[in-house]
Amino acid sequence: MPKEYQQQIKKLEQQMYKFAQDLEFEKAAAIRDQLHQLREQFVFDN
Repeated sequence: MPKEYQQQIKKLEQQMYKFAQDLEFEKAAAIRDQLHQLREQFVFDN
């Protein structure tokens, strides 16, 4: 996985966990969905 994907995924995961800790589950779920799309995009790009 290219470094740019890894960095973006790590940043989004950190945001998702922060929102979950703050009980902002809707925001955490939105980021989870972004992560899913990003990972799918990587698979289809390769």
